[in-house]
Amino acid sequence: MASPLLAKVGTCIVHSALGSQTCTLDSFWRDQTCIITFFRRLGCKFCRLEAKNLSHLKPALDARNIKLMGITFDEGGVKEFVDGHYFDGADRKPCLRKSNNNCIIQRSSLLDFKLKPLFNIIVDLYLDPERKTYKALEYKKVSACSGFCSLLTKAGRSLNSKAKAANIPGNMTGDGWQTGGLLVVEKGGKVLYHFEQKEVVNHPDYKQIIDVLKINPKDVPEFATVLSQECDDACKM
Repeated sequence: MASPLLAKVGTCIVHSALGSQTCTLDSFWRDQTCIITFFRRLGCKFCRLEAKNLSHLKPALDARNIKLMGITFDEGGVKEFVDGHYFDGADRKPCLRKSNNNCIIQRSSLLDFKLKPLFNIIVDLYLDPERKTYKALEYKKVSACSGFCSLLTKAGRSLNSKAKAANIPGNMTGDGWQTGGLLVVEKGGKVLYHFEQKEVVNHPDYKQIIDVLKINPKDVPEFATVLSQECDDACKM
C-alpha cells in the first residue's frame, strides 16, 4: 500500500510537456522505481543546474531500469529548457506508445517545438499548470523578500558560482517564488527519499539519492564534483 503522501499526490494528473500524453502520477511508480523532481521556474539557473546534475545519473538509472522524470508548472519556459538540454532524462523510444488504464498516451507532437535533434525522443518532462502536485506535497511559496534574501546567502552565492562555472544562464520570467522538491519512489509505491525546498536555494542531497538507489558513485564519474560539494549549506533540507 502506498504511503499517505503518495496516495494524495498519486491521483494528480499531469500531461507531457511535449505532446498529448496524460497520466496520473501513480502510474510512474507502478511498474518501476523512479526519481521525480518538481522544478520551480524553468528559467531559474539553479533549477537548470539541478536538472544537469540529475541528468548525470541517467546512464546508471537506465542500467537499473529506474526512470528520471520532471514536473513543472512553468509552461512558458519549456521550449528554452528543452532546447538547452538541461534535463536529458529522455526516453529514446518511438513517439507512439502503448496505453494502459491509468495513462492515456497519444503520439507526441514534437514538431510543435521544432526540436530538430530530438525528433524521436520523448523528454520525460510533465506539466502541472494548476500546481496540484505541488499543493498535494505541500510545497509552499516563499515571499519575494525571503526569496531575494536567500539569493544573497552563502548557499545562494555558491549555487550562482556553480551555475556560472557550468555556463548555465537564467532569465527572470515566470513565478520565481514557488518551491519544489524531489521524490525517489520504489516500484510499487514506497518512498525512499523525499526532499522539500524551504528556500529557493535549497537542492536535493545527491549522495542520499545515490545511496537509497544503491548506485556506486564510480558508475557515475561525472557526479564526482557534485558529490564533493555535498557539505554545502544548499544541500541541507
